[in-house]
Amino acid sequence: MADSKTISATAPPTIANLAVGFDILGLAVQGKGDVVSVSSGEKEGVHISDIQGDNGKLSRQAENNTATAGIIAMLHDLGRQESLAIRLDKRMPLGSGMGSSASSAAAGVLAANEFLGRPFSKEELVKYALIGEQVASGSVHGDNVVPSLLGGLILMRSNEPADIIRLPFIQDLQIILIHPHVEVLTSQSRGRLKESVAMDLHIRQSADTSAFIHAMHTRDEALLKRCMRDHIIGPQRRVDIPLFDEVEEILKAQGAINYNISGSGPSSFAFFPASAYTESVVSELKELFEDYRMGCDIESTRVDDQGARILA
Repeated sequence: MADSKTISATAPPTIANLAVGFDILGLAVQGKGDVVSVSSGEKEGVHISDIQGDNGKLSRQAENNTATAGIIAMLHDLGRQESLAIRLDKRMPLGSGMGSSASSAAAGVLAANEFLGRPFSKEELVKYALIGEQVASGSVHGDNVVPSLLGGLILMRSNEPADIIRLPFIQDLQIILIHPHVEVLTSQSRGRLKESVAMDLHIRQSADTSAFIHAMHTRDEALLKRCMRDHIIGPQRRVDIPLFDEVEEILKAQGAINYNISGSGPSSFAFFPASAYTESVVSELKELFEDYRMGCDIESTRVDDQGARILA
């Protein structure tokens, strides 16, 4: 008789790149993430029993789905012949720039690990979460999936092999997330990028990346405001971000530290010092998008330091 238990996990949204750290910096934020549930299946191997919330866009083949590809690799490495049925509840919009695929990958490996009796530590699950994320993006990069799994602010010194550095962060930062109702696929967005970078831009970006890391260590909000400038990626991608200039003007007037693209877009984000943040900024941004008759979700949040978690 099949085991009737079901284990479910969720993983938070993320902001990747953080203006100065393309493919190397990522931050988990509090918010609604995807939910992956694991139970005993009826036939050997990993099989997707149901997907909700994707409008039929995601593959039902386990090896081609970000929520399950890492689970297949886990079973292979463990040498276990299990029958697993996986249910995916997509609670994050596809192509949002907030780590939708990363949330599925992180939640999937955590739920499966719990179901299998925790053979791996959370840090050891990074290897398998990266496999899942690769299905969605076509390459191995952990700036979304690792913070979604582990929480907090992450620097990926290397993806292959994974060399992860946990960075401190300014605890009381208020974060505004802006998600226009358009879809930008990572593969599409990466296609916009030039293959070469001018030396002067490389130097400026390197200096600001270093300053960003120091600002987080020292809680220096003034330095953070000076250094969160995207010299390379943002200028190439901003064409995909609705009302970028108008939103930036509002946020700067309201005292934001920065305004940058989240991941590959179309979402964007801003940091606010807790002392400067007011709810009026969200209202003003909502009015802007309403004036242009454009759907948009805007929310205020904070850093998520826990990452993926098992649901009771």
